[in-house]
Amino acid sequence: MTGALTLSLIGIGCGDPAQLTLAGVRAINAADLVLIPRKGEDKSDLAELRRAICAQVLTNAATRLVEFDLPRRNGECKDYRRSVEDWHDAVAATWSRQIADNLGSRGRVALLIWGDPSLYDSSLRIARRLDPAPMIEVIPGITAIQALCAAHALPLNDIGEPFLVTTGRRLREGGWPQGAETVVVMLDGGTAFQSLDPSGLHIWWGAYLGMPDQIILSGALADVGATIVEARRMARERHGWIMDSYILKRVSGRDNIATGDSMLPEWVCEKSPDISISHREAARARQGELTKPAGSLGRLETLAIELAGLQHTERPRADRVPIIIFAGDHGIAAHGVSAFPQEVTIAMMANFCAGGAAISVLARELGSQLEVVDAGTLAEQPMPGVVTDKPRRGSRDFSKEAALDVKELAYALDCGKRAVARAAASQPDLLILGEMGIGNTTSAAAIAAALLKTDAETIAGAGTGLDAAGRAHKARVIDAALACHGLKASGVSAGQVLCAVGGLEIAAISGAVIAAAQQRIPVLVDGFIASVGALAASRINASCRPYLIFSHRSAEQGHRLVLDALDAHPLLDLDLRLGEGSGAALAVPILRLACALHNRMATFAEAAVPDRKG
Repeated sequence: MTGALTLSLIGIGCGDPAQLTLAGVRAINAADLVLIPRKGEDKSDLAELRRAICAQVLTNAATRLVEFDLPRRNGECKDYRRSVEDWHDAVAATWSRQIADNLGSRGRVALLIWGDPSLYDSSLRIARRLDPAPMIEVIPGITAIQALCAAHALPLNDIGEPFLVTTGRRLREGGWPQGAETVVVMLDGGTAFQSLDPSGLHIWWGAYLGMPDQIILSGALADVGATIVEARRMARERHGWIMDSYILKRVSGRDNIATGDSMLPEWVCEKSPDISISHREAARARQGELTKPAGSLGRLETLAIELAGLQHTERPRADRVPIIIFAGDHGIAAHGVSAFPQEVTIAMMANFCAGGAAISVLARELGSQLEVVDAGTLAEQPMPGVVTDKPRRGSRDFSKEAALDVKELAYALDCGKRAVARAAASQPDLLILGEMGIGNTTSAAAIAAALLKTDAETIAGAGTGLDAAGRAHKARVIDAALACHGLKASGVSAGQVLCAVGGLEIAAISGAVIAAAQQRIPVLVDGFIASVGALAASRINASCRPYLIFSHRSAEQGHRLVLDALDAHPLLDLDLRLGEGSGAALAVPILRLACALHNRMATFAEAAVPDRKG
């Protein structure tokens, strides 16, 4: 039996036992305890499949095999999210009890779960609630996706590496995965596709995924054989719909980036450097050697490991963290969408430089260089201490016309790139991007609503302090603008959205995010507005996404949706809604401490402390 508790989540939903991945076979045989959950008579076929798999692949006589019943979710609860959370708690308690009763607090557990845990994180969320907390491994096992890959001799996705298996939503929102020529994607094959001629599927896929300039070939789930087709047919009859899997192969188009934004400067589509897998894994190995139980420092460990891969070093740093504040004014402010007058933007730029603003105080405390960039305010003359780099004074009123033209958007993106180039001279470990601009939460909410295809009521928040009536008015202004510019239609690119309803400082943040990633500088992302800039950047160039570390979840109601779209897990939740980069600055000490612990703690060998029992 091994030392601290390790839990391997192995996705097994359907298919033939012979299609189980080698990683799944190894994880089952390395386990001291294999758990097979049962979900009632209506899914007895799943339990039978898992029994058959264990009977065929389990060769370790010391491994204990235990079946157990999962609790049922309360389907009558009107609050769906609450019912799911309650069910997750109940499942976690059941898992914990089975592990405690059959193994104790030390050893290796293999849990055969439904679905692919690399694509759906509900199993991970449940596993993180276990008591005691285990080290968690995610293992591709056998689902429809694994079977489809096996049938076509495609390599399976490796968790944490450039992936070949994805969902339609991720592919549509994040662009083509780095390093992948062929992708397996999951979408509801029983509704949208059943009426399509297979020979025309690639045309439909191209339109849906926003890649009309590329040819995409597809192969349906039926390719994998009768067993899985029958399992999916039965599931569709039982549930009314089912997720099917398709193979997409991109045979033309721009390498790695599919933006549809021919209006943008060429540099914004250049691929960012890959994460250093070797440095990341070396850092992970070091974490396993430090004098502590594995995983006991939680996200501090994963932060250090993530930074090591981004910085291409085994000893990550967060010492030099310059802060750049982009300021801009907005024509939409004329419609009373802010609680403060527009003059505040210029006054706050002076306050930043004088040292009286919140971010000024935080920068001093952190020892961080602070640069203020006038990316598009109404200021008529350059201001002392401020870098003036703007194509015009303020954006246009986007309720009547496009906020920016193509040249102005390109200039703003270049402004962000120039700011990063100045910051890069000091060889930063991380970069913080902040913003200032009366009316910019309205612009950010409009951008987010357009990119996420949702209504303004869901996204628009109080901003600088609007009451309920003011927020409702703000949402109406945004929805009218989205309709005016046709932003609710499919196929609208991020560049088109930024031109229609964007702001110069938000576009500058998008440009800075892409430029920083291209120079291998991780960006510590601030709140709602900065996150919207990062969302636009990742839609333009998906290769910048790995370089984003999200500092906090703000009190702006739309921030949660933006974070979800970016698959982001922020470090803090302090009900902040100031902006300026303040939330990101507050997260810097956490990153510094994560690096200090990683770099300076002794290993078991160095401290002559006995390691886990092997």
